[in-house]
Amino acid sequence: VSDNHILESPHLNSVSDIELLKRKIKGFLMLFNGALIAVHGFEKAKNRYGYISIANSEGVNYSDISSFKDLDTVQINPFNFDLINPLHPEADKLSTIINMSSKYEDIRTIVAMCSIGSDWVNLYRIFETTVAYTMDFMHKNTDLHGIKIGKKKHSCLAIELFGLDKINLNRFTGTVNSFELIGFLSRHGKSYKTSEIMSNPMTRLDATIFINEFVMKFINFRLMLINRNIPFIK
Repeated sequence: VSDNHILESPHLNSVSDIELLKRKIKGFLMLFNGALIAVHGFEKAKNRYGYISIANSEGVNYSDISSFKDLDTVQINPFNFDLINPLHPEADKLSTIINMSSKYEDIRTIVAMCSIGSDWVNLYRIFETTVAYTMDFMHKNTDLHGIKIGKKKHSCLAIELFGLDKINLNRFTGTVNSFELIGFLSRHGKSYKTSEIMSNPMTRLDATIFINEFVMKFINFRLMLINRNIPFIK
């Protein structure tokens, strides 16, 4: 049994350039899959629901759209900002995240990164990017939540603002950065320095859960700001 969906969008209907249309569709599907991951987690989205793609579509030569590794997908914005709909109060999480992605660059970037994969390097890239957007905002809104930034490290800010577990955060960063623990899958290569190997490394599965929870906390934080009409960047 196949599950077929037909997508129609005012952002795509007016596009006449076939290559631009293909990139925009790829970008939209990338965001859809990223939102699916954000809501359900990396493993469940992949193994239980499956990613959406367009492959071998009858009458349309879009078979290459099933690949999301191309750089043009990461860089393209599939939405026309003149046609953005307001957030619907009854929209489910998946629709809300896609809608937010159409309007806000930070959400669009993080969600798109989620769709690329759950290897160690990409998991850290998602973490690093989410923290960077948060730091930029908090430096410009220092009174929000009564949190004082000062020279606070980004990890401390993430712990305080999003309630991240400090032990798990240290396990994640300690594992992903360690060539001694995970070899060529690590974020860093072999170092000439001798460092102590942590005794409680994090498995990649636990890392996907940790990053997924962080992403959803960030998205919920952004949604709270939107509902309160607090601009993310002043």
